[in-house]
Amino acid sequence: MTMASQTFSSGLHGVCIAGMGGSAIAGQMAKTLLAQKAQVPLITWRDYNLPRCVTKDWAVISVSYSGNTEETLSGFETAKKVGSTLFVVTTGGAILEQSKDLPVALLPKGIQPRAALPAIFSIVLPIVEALIGVGSTDFSELSVTLEGVVKRWGDEIMSPRDLAERISSFVPLFLGSGHLISVAYRAKCQINENAKAVAFSAELPEANHNEVEASHMYQKYGIVPIFLRSTHESKRMSARFEATDAVYRQSDCAPVHIRLNGLSELEETLAITHYLDMLSVDAADIRGVDSVRVDKIAELKRRLTEGS
Repeated sequence: MTMASQTFSSGLHGVCIAGMGGSAIAGQMAKTLLAQKAQVPLITWRDYNLPRCVTKDWAVISVSYSGNTEETLSGFETAKKVGSTLFVVTTGGAILEQSKDLPVALLPKGIQPRAALPAIFSIVLPIVEALIGVGSTDFSELSVTLEGVVKRWGDEIMSPRDLAERISSFVPLFLGSGHLISVAYRAKCQINENAKAVAFSAELPEANHNEVEASHMYQKYGIVPIFLRSTHESKRMSARFEATDAVYRQSDCAPVHIRLNGLSELEETLAITHYLDMLSVDAADIRGVDSVRVDKIAELKRRLTEGS
């Protein structure tokens, strides 16, 4: 079935997208893209259970690639108990077994959850759009645009490989604002998982109220800020980026600015995500590590299973 075909209810009090790790980022992207259009709260949840505000008048989208993510299963069970309208996005597992008579979207199997972002996002975004009553995204048209953007790498902006080599001995700090906040967080996670390296993310304007005070230490610890810029940012936000850049440069720290022109907010979100995903894979290649393996995550899950 087409999950986005569910009838929008005027009595909807909010939408909660629950998931962990690579399964969660699509919800975060949908939230940052649609928050200004929604007349109800859009929240993401990366934990056990659910916030108490999530009731039978809420819609919950439970995303678990494996179908066995214990935090997401906990939230799923909570949503069933309180009677929320439930949607499930998974490949199978326990959550599928418990989803009889619920709308379920099945994902392709055999890949890392973080690599399934395009498939997850193409499901989650239309569901949220339908629930809050806004127009549905045409993904076929979107894919054509994104294919063209790749050809601009190395021209309009440096190639991901060149940037990976430039920051290979540094710790990247990805900063975004508005709809690019989720992209900054995704980039941090991709460097962590694919390149097995330290990375951080922050958001503007919040970082101007705290983190900027630590910028004099960036050079000492090899931190390089990477600003994710939008052609849709307000004049005030542009001024913040430029002022933040100037403060960082006073500490002999030179930020990198990433910007792609002529794109919608949604296109920017996906195009810059694609660019930074490739950056993380190139960083893994430079470091000589396997970008697919996640041995420490597997070990942690094994210890949790044995201890339960």
